[in-house]
Amino acid sequence: MVVLLFSILWGILFTLILISPTSYYPLLFAIFVFSILIFVFSRKYFTINIKYIPAAMIFFFFSYALCSYFVFMPKKSSYPNFSNLDNLKKAVIFYSEGEMEKYTPFYANYFLKNINLLSKPFLCYKIKRFYYKIGTNYKNDELLKVARELKKSLLNYKPYYFYIAFEGYVPKIQDAINSAIKDGCKTIYIVNYTSREIDSKINKEVDLEFLRDRGITIKFTRPIYASDIFINYYVNKINNLPKRFKGILIYDDKTNTSEKLKDRLVKYGFIESGILISKDLKFSFDYYKSQSISEILFVNLASSGCGYEEEILMQELTKYTASFKIHAIKSWGYDIELVKAAINEFKKIEN
Repeated sequence: MVVLLFSILWGILFTLILISPTSYYPLLFAIFVFSILIFVFSRKYFTINIKYIPAAMIFFFFSYALCSYFVFMPKKSSYPNFSNLDNLKKAVIFYSEGEMEKYTPFYANYFLKNINLLSKPFLCYKIKRFYYKIGTNYKNDELLKVARELKKSLLNYKPYYFYIAFEGYVPKIQDAINSAIKDGCKTIYIVNYTSREIDSKINKEVDLEFLRDRGITIKFTRPIYASDIFINYYVNKINNLPKRFKGILIYDDKTNTSEKLKDRLVKYGFIESGILISKDLKFSFDYYKSQSISEILFVNLASSGCGYEEEILMQELTKYTASFKIHAIKSWGYDIELVKAAINEFKKIEN
């Protein structure tokens, strides 16, 4: 029985060591070492029966899984009082990807959305090591610059209530919507500053039908990524580079946006055979090698800011730098044209 209790404790400690910030290491390792010492010095009071070993392993595994579940389990959502809603009050929520600035297990779960529960602690450890190297993630800074300019432009236009929501950090969309309701906003516009539709994703976090049944109007813009202004922003950015690249790898799925970008680049004189739309790096660089193209412009079209995932992608690119000269546009970055794209998409849903 004692062995089973220790296996539970060690399963929990193992999970916590994998996922906890490094500042917790002294405490966790002290508990771990102390538990081993207790186990060793108390051996004279009990006998380890071989038949309990498989059960101990099962208990270790179970406590590991249970601890992982409690760390990564989603928080329950709740809504404020709806009694003070005002037809004249309208809110704009700037919704973007966002990432944690310093490592925390709960927000690391953003990178592990499609990973099974048992694998999450190990992948969390990998993310933690990366954050330990970079110190602080500045992805949100670029996004906040766009949000501030958008807010300034909209408030010069009409007295909207303005909020920010991050997909992978705080404030979350639930927080932003709750704040809008508390302020009495009966109409909520969500500016989708991402590369994909977000209605169904947000509906998993916020019960949109429940809110609409209580008289709240919620409207979404198209992804800014789909805006014509966004596409022209990239065309001009690439066309105005001091070097004209024969090879341009658009890192993205084949979408209307990526296809239009390619077509417009061709109209500006770029060679069509040198422009690829793909997320398969090996295939893409094998193709460029077969075409004797050694200088490549890498364009990450799907990421709004440069953070953890983008830096991992840049590390993948280093595998090819021995054979190619690669210039990378890591993400959208900040530009006033992106603010204009957000405003343009907002105006389409305003009325």
